[in-house]
Amino acid sequence: MANINKKALPDEVIDNAISKTINEIIPLSAIHRLDEMARVGYVDNKYEVIVYTDDPGYIPHVHVIDRGTHGYEFSSCVRLDVAEYFNHGTHKSLFNSAMKKSFDDFMRQPCRNVHYQNNYEMAVNLWNDNNNANSYVQIYEDENGNIIVPNYKELN
Repeated sequence: MANINKKALPDEVIDNAISKTINEIIPLSAIHRLDEMARVGYVDNKYEVIVYTDDPGYIPHVHVIDRGTHGYEFSSCVRLDVAEYFNHGTHKSLFNSAMKKSFDDFMRQPCRNVHYQNNYEMAVNLWNDNNNANSYVQIYEDENGNIIVPNYKELN
């Protein structure tokens, strides 16, 4: 058997190579683990609505990312308690008027989970069940028992 001269690489060189590889292959917006998020659903089959679990902040919100690049090209955050954006980090994309209407329609649509009246109720419950108790969102109903959803068509 031939004697192979194995030269050990310094840890710093290995760490740098791994870091460089990860940064080139995986966009920063896609580095969330699957067990750190809960999907609410899809808007127009183009955008994914997600609630991240164990969010360190106190502002209840959903993330809306494009499906094609997993948020690399479009990544926005929308509050659950009011119709406002919650820009933070790289999540600063804004909806055009058609997207505002589509998102509003999505949040009002009947939920695929029979325990919830609509997607808004599901999103709020996912937030409340998986995040800080100090950021709890109260769900209100009108006189007919319909859940009151913020008017996301007027998102600003």
